[in-house]
Amino acid sequence: MIDVHAHLIPGVDDGAEEMTMALTMMLRAQDQGITAMTATPHSMAFDADAPSVHNQFQNLQLMVKLFFSDMELYFGCEVYCEAERMPEILKALDSGVYPTMNGTSYVLTEFSQWTSPERALSCVKALAAGGYTPLIAHMERYAYLRSQEALVSRFREMGAKIQINAYSLYDEQDPGIKNWARKLAENQWADFLGTDAHRTYHRPPCAQMGLKWLYENTPKEYADELSFGNARSLLGMKEGGVEDGTL
Repeated sequence: MIDVHAHLIPGVDDGAEEMTMALTMMLRAQDQGITAMTATPHSMAFDADAPSVHNQFQNLQLMVKLFFSDMELYFGCEVYCEAERMPEILKALDSGVYPTMNGTSYVLTEFSQWTSPERALSCVKALAAGGYTPLIAHMERYAYLRSQEALVSRFREMGAKIQINAYSLYDEQDPGIKNWARKLAENQWADFLGTDAHRTYHRPPCAQMGLKWLYENTPKEYADELSFGNARSLLGMKEGGVEDGTL
């Protein structure tokens, strides 16, 4: 699996508290079959101190190169989007304050947990009009977007992609979240997997059983695309490593 959503950078948001915790999280992820991870701090971290986030990412990247021989680490941002703030958010993306996913047009897009379909659509429309590809983070977790099949179709028509958390497919305790995540996978509406890992003791990397469920309940070709194929294309990777260039 290639993880496109994780809070690994030490001390910048509500993710890993320090370097040892970040490396421990990556080791746990590797033990579950994850071969690449994308560090996606919350956009509020960049609002507070963008240079510090970049410096800490570089420090983490150096440690990964020292301690992991077969784990890739990429950079992005989980951008918190609200309809009335989209001009400000687009400005931050255009100026590079908010990094896109590995320098591509993809923006990991987070909404309020209580957002309405109308407000979510407004955000997606604004990002698409600005030349970005919204990658909707943990689609299964938004209370008022759940089971909205027509909304998923609208998102996809507008060019948006959908990420679900691997643990939601099996380990999630909320049946509403779990059932919607499974439906998104069964109907092949999800495009990318993430762990949304935060800390070793709070939402640690958890993918093994979700991946097992995915391969047992969806066609292998789709399971491959969801778990690593689409992410490999997004991040500019070849099977043997990183590929230069963009999408």
